[in-house]
Amino acid sequence: MDIFALGKLLLIFVTGFNPFKTSKDTDINYSLILKGQWTAYWKMTQNWMKKKWIKNETLNKDLKSLLESMLHPDPSQRPSIQQIRESNWFKKTQPASLDEVRIAMIRAKNQS
Repeated sequence: MDIFALGKLLLIFVTGFNPFKTSKDTDINYSLILKGQWTAYWKMTQNWMKKKWIKNETLNKDLKSLLESMLHPDPSQRPSIQQIRESNWFKKTQPASLDEVRIAMIRAKNQS
């Protein structure tokens, strides 16, 4: 369950919203994830991101692939921490600079 939770957190950090509210079949987003209907899930997510002015390039192919594997309904199919660290997305991702973090915090403060 830890890798699944990390996948959910990563998606929250990247998009700024919770990928699903409850872990029940009645939650449309959760149901799409469980059924592996990623095309529909990503389309819905990108529509939401457009409304919130979040850049779509954030969800590149490597990140989507990693998230799909981390959120796999079968725990035995999820990657290990080592596999996550070896993923294309993880290797290419650079941490934000101090200035980028400051700007993001100022923007977030001004939006509230």
